[in-house]
Amino acid sequence: MKQKDYINLVVVYDISGRKVTKAHKRLSENLYWEQKSVFLGETGKGGDRKIMTQISAIIDAKEDSVIMYKLNYPWNASVERWGKKPPSKGIVE
Repeated sequence: MKQKDYINLVVVYDISGRKVTKAHKRLSENLYWEQKSVFLGETGKGGDRKIMTQISAIIDAKEDSVIMYKLNYPWNASVERWGKKPPSKGIVE
């Protein structure tokens, strides 16, 4: 795939109850777990819709919230971190 066919994603969620585990598992299949309810990663064309379809089937839209930030090519973004570092397993550096 050409670089412009990729989409960088940041997905954050506020989900209640046992649905958190299901959402975490689904997001972990495609993205990297960054911090508690934050996932990062890169997906091919249509991957963002696949992820949202999977998560939409898990959540209750009246109670839960999911936000997907899409960083399409060409992009100009940076990430700054301060405070406690996330666990080293499964993070994007």
